[in-house]
Amino acid sequence: MSNIVHKPFSSLCDAIMNYNLPACMRLVEHLHIAEILREADENRQHGHVDDQDSRVPSSCAKVEPDPGEGPPAKTLADFKHGPRAHKNTEGLHVVDITNVICLYAGTNYVDPSDLVHALRLLSTHHIFRETAPDTFSLNRVASLLDTGKSVDAVFTNPESKYDDTGETAAFVALMTDELFKAAAYLTEAFTDVQLPTRTPSANKLFPADPMLSGTTIPPSTSIHCRESCVYPEEDQNPQPASGTLPSTESLEKVISPSFPEDILISPQTHATQIHIPPCRDPVKSSTQAEKECSPSGGVAKHEKLSAFSLAFHTDAPYFDWLENGGEDPLGGTGQGAGACIQTRMQSDMQAMQSAASRKAHNAVSRKPFRLKRFSRAMTGTTGWEVPKAILSGFDWYSLPTGSTIVDVGGGIGSTTMILARALNDPRADSSLTGTTSDEQRDTITAKDDVNLRFIVQDKPVVTALGIEAWHSKFPEMLESGEVVFQDQDFFEPQSASEPHPAVYLLRVVLHDWPDELARRILINLRVASDHETRLVIAEHVLPLACVDEDVLDHMNIEASRTDEWTLNSVLARVEGAERTLVPPPLLSNLGKASATAYWMDLTMHISLNGKERTLREFCALALSAGWRVAHMTRPDGSLFAYLVCEPIALPDDAQAIYNAIVPI
Repeated sequence: MSNIVHKPFSSLCDAIMNYNLPACMRLVEHLHIAEILREADENRQHGHVDDQDSRVPSSCAKVEPDPGEGPPAKTLADFKHGPRAHKNTEGLHVVDITNVICLYAGTNYVDPSDLVHALRLLSTHHIFRETAPDTFSLNRVASLLDTGKSVDAVFTNPESKYDDTGETAAFVALMTDELFKAAAYLTEAFTDVQLPTRTPSANKLFPADPMLSGTTIPPSTSIHCRESCVYPEEDQNPQPASGTLPSTESLEKVISPSFPEDILISPQTHATQIHIPPCRDPVKSSTQAEKECSPSGGVAKHEKLSAFSLAFHTDAPYFDWLENGGEDPLGGTGQGAGACIQTRMQSDMQAMQSAASRKAHNAVSRKPFRLKRFSRAMTGTTGWEVPKAILSGFDWYSLPTGSTIVDVGGGIGSTTMILARALNDPRADSSLTGTTSDEQRDTITAKDDVNLRFIVQDKPVVTALGIEAWHSKFPEMLESGEVVFQDQDFFEPQSASEPHPAVYLLRVVLHDWPDELARRILINLRVASDHETRLVIAEHVLPLACVDEDVLDHMNIEASRTDEWTLNSVLARVEGAERTLVPPPLLSNLGKASATAYWMDLTMHISLNGKERTLREFCALALSAGWRVAHMTRPDGSLFAYLVCEPIALPDDAQAIYNAIVPI
């Protein structure tokens, strides 16, 4: 409706210049401004308004360098300059904000005349409030950035800013750091214009392109789109059909027409090293993986690089990059302000170390940060869901006593924590079930001995973090065996278990992967299930921007046998599915009101070549792996949904894929 009365050019400007918002969000999160404003507000509420120094967070007074590690730390008075807000004004003047930052991070770390513009843009979008000229305070949106830690804590130990708190802040940092930077390469990732990644060259004739952080491209080299390329033996090498992974062979021939494939020329010869990295599978080499995924064992095709890989000049998949240090092309680790001051204070000592020793030290100390932040950010994604909605996404109380629930790719076990506390110990916190006290009393009586068993599966580096988190919060559940962490690659067959698990849970897992790999995950779970097993998929389910006429459109069709399900017959029988969220003239998916899920869709494309899916895409994907989507639960006001799937006959080609990956 607003778009009707908005000038078209203004609408375009909103779209094409909106990148400034995440850029500013990254800045204020990096500078810990939410913590600064919160402490200043606490001082004001305690009556410290007569002394201007008391308007600045009191924890700032704790900053003291170790003797002999640099010049004495400057006091706040050394930084004071410019006009200040009146003492009774809510909020903190941008000069005071800058003073606090510079006290920790060093003189001139940020200029208040720059910072004020970022804060004003955010305030214009109702993130922060400008309460007086150049004076800002938190509002309920900006408060979500606050980890609750002291200013001193986040500046002196930025590497632990998100530990035990700050899930939403970690999510903001993740989205506005590497993922925001990668978004600029969306066109290159979506088209055949794939910029090559290769090892940095010392070639002086062809200097490094700063946008590619070390990539060298000869001045005469041009990268063409598909329409302008001349493909050798075009008839013998047709372009892949839609939905398959395109080959980069033709691109390689265009970029280096005079070089044999993968030739490496010494930089001293003033030629450049031209190398197109082989396609990658997150589990195995691409050739092996694609042969396994093809019943015919055909020739593997090169996989497209993600926008993230192009932006960060790496051929490592995103999760591998996180595990191996997560450093960006400039050597940054994503830590907030404060880390650099520690580096400067130790510069003399570091200068005495060899380059190799320094590199090894940095690799050890920096490695966990972006990975730890990612884990905390995934905990923060519960903001997508109505609180505790997972409890109503499936009839958990229908499970027999002693049933096993497997949280596949469950991270540090955040979702399992909600389920285990609510189902195994409903007395622990009645708010977990969202029921009234009478209903809660009935539940306790009826299910006092439910004793469900939970298995959280993920990669070893993640399960280690999970065990550490559970030991600090609910060690008794680990000790009793109610909750078990298990190292499991979900691209590999599930470990045999008797009886079969009652439920496999996939929460925000499938959106990380393209259809070919998501199908492998579902096939492995289907083979490990019996006819009573249920699969619960918790993801955004994207409504179409038009009415979906196929939903509930085939109710007159008699029930099909489980080996004859089609996409239309599945769509027609998904209980809880809707054709449209609202009547016209509103968009069927509520337009901008639902934008978050569609932002996430493109974020998955950018970072992982994954995607959020529509209901029909989920139904088709599940059907191809021997599952039928039978029920959908979507809480009011949310596009995050729970799909309950029942096992059906495994398609022949799916069985062939599984047979190819089963260890001999």
